[in-house]
Amino acid sequence: MLDWLKDRSGRHKVLVIEDEKNTVHGWASLNVFNSRCCYSGVVDISIYISRKMRGKGLGKLLLRSLIQTAKDEGFHKLVLSTFKTNEAGQKLYKSLGFREVGTYEKHGILDGKWIDITIM
Repeated sequence: MLDWLKDRSGRHKVLVIEDEKNTVHGWASLNVFNSRCCYSGVVDISIYISRKMRGKGLGKLLLRSLIQTAKDEGFHKLVLSTFKTNEAGQKLYKSLGFREVGTYEKHGILDGKWIDITIM
């Protein structure tokens, strides 16, 4: 994880949400979508909330902040991929304007099985 943080450009921010004891409960990041210069205005996003903190509004707080950060960094479009079975995540993304644009079939591995990935 440290290498991942060190290798990021200045535009590709990572936001962290933690409590008063500095315990990290979630993070969100702007990631390179494609290294070709014609895609420099597009950014891939990631969000993670610890299991015990899910359903408490942290995801929406992070996603709103990430959207604003992307605008501040001059990105034109945000894209993401999520497990097709991640209904809670898709509900969050849709609540802030994302829409499903397709499915990669058998594209990711979870628990040793190939699964479908929703593109938003």
